[in-house]
Amino acid sequence: MLSLPILSTSPETLSPHCYGDLSFDGDTVANILTDLTGGRLGAQDRVHNDPDLDAGAMPRLRGWKPLLGQVGGAQTHLERNGVCPGDLFLFFGWFREIEKFNDRWQFRRSAPDVHVIFGWLQIERIAHPNAELSEELPWASYHPHFHGNWPTNNVLYISRDQLILGGKKVATAGGGTYRAFNSARQLTAPGRTRSWWELPATFFPDGGKTPLSHHSNMDRWHRENRRVLLKSAARGQEFVLDMNEYPSISEWVETLFDEPG
Repeated sequence: MLSLPILSTSPETLSPHCYGDLSFDGDTVANILTDLTGGRLGAQDRVHNDPDLDAGAMPRLRGWKPLLGQVGGAQTHLERNGVCPGDLFLFFGWFREIEKFNDRWQFRRSAPDVHVIFGWLQIERIAHPNAELSEELPWASYHPHFHGNWPTNNVLYISRDQLILGGKKVATAGGGTYRAFNSARQLTAPGRTRSWWELPATFFPDGGKTPLSHHSNMDRWHRENRRVLLKSAARGQEFVLDMNEYPSISEWVETLFDEPG
C-alpha cells in the first residue's frame, strides 16, 4: 500500500522535497506517479509529504520519528476537540489497486475505489515548528511545516516510540504505515461506494454518547446486523472520537495490528 502524498503548490509553503526524493518498495514514488498521471507529475514536482510515517521513504537523521503537521481549520478542529499527547491518529485514504501493463503502472479497471486505513501515529508531543524546535530536533527540520509562511496555529504532532493503549503495548512503533492491504483495515463496506463505511457496532452513538465529529446527523448512521453502516462526511480530514465514551473501540484498534502488513 502506498499513500501518494499531495503536490506542494503554494509558494508560501513550498516543500523542500520532490517526488523524486521519495522511495517505495525499491522504486521511486515519482516513477509510479508519472505512469499513473500520464506524465503530468514527475520527479521534479514538489511534494507535501505529510503525514510522514515511513522511515524508509527518504534518508533520515538519527532520532527521526513519524510526524504530522496541521494548521488552519483542521488544527482548530483538533484543538477544540481536545486532541492531546497520548491520543491516536488513524490515517485513511482513497485507494485503488494498480497493475503493470506494457511495463507501466496503471489503475486496474475492475478494481473498486475504497477508503482504507494506511497508517497510525500516537502523539508524544505537540509543538510549533520554529527555529527553536528545529535546533532542538534537527532530525525534524526537513518537514514541510518548518518551511514557508504558515498561519500562527501551525503545529507538529510528534510520534511516541511505541503504541500504548490502556497500558498495553499494541505496536513496537508509535507511528508507521501498513505495507500490505488487509480487508480488516478497509473502511468501505463491500459492494458500496467508498464513502459508505462498515464499522464495529460499538461505533454507534447511542445512549447519549458524542458521535464521531462531523457525523452528528443520525441519518448517517445505520445498524446492520452486528455492524454499523456510516455515510462518511465528504472531504473529511479530521474525525475525532472520544475513546473514554467508547472504551471497547480499543479492542478494535488492537485488531488492526493483528494481521501481517
